[in-house]
Amino acid sequence: MELARLALLSLLSFSLATGLSSCKKSGDPAGPATNEPAPDLTSTTSASASGFVVNENNLPASGATVRMGSATATTDATGYFSFSNVAVIRNTATVSVAMTGYFTGTKSFIAEAGKSVFFRIKLLKKTIAGTIPSATGGVVTLTNGLRISFPANSVKNAATGASFSGTFSVAAQWIDPTSSELNSLMPGDLRALNASGALNQLTTYGMAAVELMAPNGDRLQLADGKQATLTMPLPVALQSSAPATLPLWYFDETKGLWIEEGSATKTGTTYQGTVSHFSFWNCDVGYPYVHFNATITNSSGVGVNNALIRIYPANRPSDVHFGYTNGEGYVSGGVPPNTALVLEVAGNAGCATPLLSHPFTTGTTDIQLGSLALPASATAQVSGTVVDCNGAGVTNGSLLVVQGNQYLRIAVNSSGAFTFVLPVCGSNNSVQLTGQDLAAGVQSSPISVNLVAGANSAGALSACAVNLAEFVNYTLNGVATSYTNPPDNLGVSQLGDYEVFANRTANTSAFVRFRFSSSGIAANANLALTRFNCTGIGNPTAPPTSPAFVHITEYGPIGGYIAGNVTATISNTTNPGSPYSITCNFRVKRWF
Repeated sequence: MELARLALLSLLSFSLATGLSSCKKSGDPAGPATNEPAPDLTSTTSASASGFVVNENNLPASGATVRMGSATATTDATGYFSFSNVAVIRNTATVSVAMTGYFTGTKSFIAEAGKSVFFRIKLLKKTIAGTIPSATGGVVTLTNGLRISFPANSVKNAATGASFSGTFSVAAQWIDPTSSELNSLMPGDLRALNASGALNQLTTYGMAAVELMAPNGDRLQLADGKQATLTMPLPVALQSSAPATLPLWYFDETKGLWIEEGSATKTGTTYQGTVSHFSFWNCDVGYPYVHFNATITNSSGVGVNNALIRIYPANRPSDVHFGYTNGEGYVSGGVPPNTALVLEVAGNAGCATPLLSHPFTTGTTDIQLGSLALPASATAQVSGTVVDCNGAGVTNGSLLVVQGNQYLRIAVNSSGAFTFVLPVCGSNNSVQLTGQDLAAGVQSSPISVNLVAGANSAGALSACAVNLAEFVNYTLNGVATSYTNPPDNLGVSQLGDYEVFANRTANTSAFVRFRFSSSGIAANANLALTRFNCTGIGNPTAPPTSPAFVHITEYGPIGGYIAGNVTATISNTTNPGSPYSITCNFRVKRWF
């Protein structure tokens, strides 16, 4: 699976399609496109997609709402989602993720008949950068150098258009264009519509996510005829090659594309420009692209799952772009035309050298690289069966694979059998396998396997020991703890506020319990968190340091389930200068 620091997408793109980001290192691969035909942004096709969503701490984002076309899904306890055969716009299919307290995460891709796509999405937290009195205007500045300047009386209610006269909050994040996590953080796939309406791919010099909010939570926008000044820092690695001026682009969540609007000027070590509305903004150079695809296989022709792919120009190896294969070993996307490129297949964190290096040269038309086989010593093929409590193969199941802090989900067939191929190198190729019987709602105890090159047998995994239906998972200052029923005790109570609790049945005092408002409780409600306590805090009345809300994702009838998630900072009465950072997702049975 992928390295922990590279939570990227699976179908790769040199800067688009399904995965590869492009950050400028030295020179553009091609000039701006001219006289290009209008793109087809209406034709539809059927597509399938899956993926994992994490929060800012690289922990699973459970309970997030995911949309693809007209279909909706909710991420599970591992942050996983999936869609099958959904109608989408072929050239600009999108998957979007919404979660309370975070900017919307959107991924775009070119849908291909019979090809699934896989994403890893990291959500950006809506961190409040500052507050501005509308009557006077003002400036907010992040520690990383992102700066936003507002003139006086420049804000309106986004929904009604009415002028806003109070003090508003500015949530903002800067996305470093040199970050190895660029692909998982940024919206879209760095394809764009330029000012002429032609499709381009982009090389980014930095992005910003900005949202304006009233004290009551209403969304705000810049008023008609008003502009704000946006200043983005320019990383040291890009300063010498950065152009004096470049276009500004905003992200259109409906189209799934960046749209050219305005320009930015290089001023010292920053880019500065004016914008007339807020969403995601991007400092980029655009150029045309051609489409490529390839399939990475083992020596027997079986697709390699989740192989890390790097592509770079042969004369600029530092200008590297990352992506991951899907479950069939397939990668596709856009690459610069008329360019000598190198495709490398990397392994896990222990791999010092590429498993494969394949040079190729693009022309002016799409290119198919076909199947590229890795050496037999570079892959592990894992086979096994997920069985039920009676030893029979499950008919509706899956296999959860964990390597480091990254997840992978493998389908099993109607007899419970599974097989998959992962890249390996060195001696540290340990994975954790858990078989799941989705129909019965139970799973096996996890087993650890140190993969070796060639065939690996996982045997029969008995999905019988652990109930999938009830859990409370939380992190306290980055340390994760999980409770499941069985063997742990989980439940709810209500004395005014609603309370969720869990504790170990073994000889231990470990526990977690938290309370939130019961007023208006229903699916999709956001209810005020009033206290949170667990092993390591020890304060039964610990409140959040600022307003925090439990997002309810499921609220069934009595005998059904209540589920949700919350992220908050909890006060520390013993040491007020060191509050506790917590994230929590839960699903427990209702008894009232």
